[in-house]
Amino acid sequence: FALILSVLFACVLIKYPSLSSEGILKGLGLSAGTMVPSLFPFIVVSTFAANSGAVDFLGRKTDNFFRKTFKLSGTAGSIVFFGLFGGFPVGCSMASNLYSQNKITSSEAKRIALSSVNAGPAFVIGAVGTMMLSSFRAGVIIFVSLSLSSLIIAFITKWILPSDTETEKSSTSEV
Repeated sequence: FALILSVLFACVLIKYPSLSSEGILKGLGLSAGTMVPSLFPFIVVSTFAANSGAVDFLGRKTDNFFRKTFKLSGTAGSIVFFGLFGGFPVGCSMASNLYSQNKITSSEAKRIALSSVNAGPAFVIGAVGTMMLSSFRAGVIIFVSLSLSSLIIAFITKWILPSDTETEKSSTSEV
């Protein structure tokens, strides 16, 4: 089925080259003009936060809350909230980075990846809401909906994915 569908799409692209190239140019323009500028600052800030120890500091301050609410260490919980404001690339990137540094467990990294289902506010409110839908309010509603779904997934996965008890990392330990 996928092969047949791919061939049909290729035939349409060949039959209507001007429409195809126009769509490609619009897509690239949207990406270069909206997506990259809205993601870049969050990626830079999250990388700095992860490497400077700011996530560890924030994790120590919020450890009790995240352990009680989400069964995540403070460090892992902080990544969930960075992901809310930076979008799924930031959440997954930070989870991968801190897992490779042994600051979060495998289970926490998996749960963060599962809950990183949202795009950042700059893209959702700015690009989708304001530019595509011509409604700032619609962008805010979509962003809040995505953020709530991300938090609900993070909350529910505490019962679905077991924790790594043998390698449990505590954000209260000294780094």
